[in-house]
Amino acid sequence: MADDSTARRGPLRAFRDWRRSRPFWGGLLLIAAAVEMLVAPAAQSLILPLNLVIYAGIAGISVYLVSLLLIALGLLVWVQPQQRMFYGVVGTLLSIASFVTANFGGFVIGMLLGIVGGALVFSWEPARKRSGRRRGRRSRKAAGKEPEEEAPAADGGGAEGGGRLHALAAPLALLLVLPAAAPADLRWPWDDWFGGGDEEESAPADPGASPSPSPSPSPSASERPPGEPEEEQGEDPEEGGGEPGEAPADGADPAECELRTGEESVAEGEEEFLAAVRACQAAREAGESPEVPVVQGEDGPFTASDAESGLTAEWLTMRGARFGGVVEYPASGGPERYLRIVMTEGDVTDGELWWRHGESRASLELPSMNLSGTDGGDIVMHVQSLTITILGISITFTPDFPPPLLPSHIPVPDVDVSRPVADADHLAVDGLDLRADG
Repeated sequence: MADDSTARRGPLRAFRDWRRSRPFWGGLLLIAAAVEMLVAPAAQSLILPLNLVIYAGIAGISVYLVSLLLIALGLLVWVQPQQRMFYGVVGTLLSIASFVTANFGGFVIGMLLGIVGGALVFSWEPARKRSGRRRGRRSRKAAGKEPEEEAPAADGGGAEGGGRLHALAAPLALLLVLPAAAPADLRWPWDDWFGGGDEEESAPADPGASPSPSPSPSPSASERPPGEPEEEQGEDPEEGGGEPGEAPADGADPAECELRTGEESVAEGEEEFLAAVRACQAAREAGESPEVPVVQGEDGPFTASDAESGLTAEWLTMRGARFGGVVEYPASGGPERYLRIVMTEGDVTDGELWWRHGESRASLELPSMNLSGTDGGDIVMHVQSLTITILGISITFTPDFPPPLLPSHIPVPDVDVSRPVADADHLAVDGLDLRADG
């Protein structure tokens, strides 16, 4: 019964998690504005008694150009939410320009939809509810406050209501506040493209609010011999993410590092996931890392392999993912520790599974591979190291540096996995379909 309930809630929960991690409604309004401008010439004759169509340029091509650009901006807002400020400004300017180029902005309605959508995109910020609760609990424990003093911090219902009012007031706030905003408070999109401005501009930023990491191009994580000591594999979690002086852990609070497993390890989005990773990096640099609990494997007769193997992929999409902890299994050369990752479904795109036999190396190309369970069951994947790229930052997790949180539904590029072992009921690779019953 529980599996059926989980299967029914899966798609809806995945869509909700995806929607909350980006300015969904702003992008939807931009697309709605474009559609309204396209259909306005035909629809107005059916609704209004005024048969009027304004053509600007060759056969009114500017109407189609502005509409297509707004549709592209709305889709890009969903695909690349880290560039939302740039897309919001461009969407607002295009909507205003449509008044003189696209039938008075779709007879004003499309222009207003575009302005509101651009303002919502510009003003959207990812939520950090869970980090705030963890910080509040630690501060209360450190100060030894009485239970009645916790009432103001626990009152979260008003904050959610205030968030809705803030979203409705965002367009008006944009028009009133943007012309008078201080330059130091504004972060332009090209700062993200080229690594940000100078240090004087970034210094006054609030240390608690982590800036969006710059998506600078980084080389894919190279293959590491599994014989290399684990301390060296997990020594630099940001390998390939930039210069050593640009570690994203700067400004993070080590006290916020908390290792979670099961349903408690599910992050609401990429921003919360990166904030938790930065906190654990800062705790590790300060020598205050929490103790990593290790459990003995209880999944049956599973003996870890000493053979070198790995999995690399252009994209790995995990659905219903959560961290299962660090597990120790026996091996011929001694116990081996693995990261256990549990998910409901996984997709690998442009992957390669490789392994070594003596001095020879064999590999299997995986253009598209899908892993799933039976009747809503879970997939259990064990890896000794996991390198992923989030918002242009390469992060490596090992049993000594496990992930504090995992996004429930997220596609990640440039994946490099060491010694993967997957337990799934259904595996499909393009034309190959492999099932295990019983």
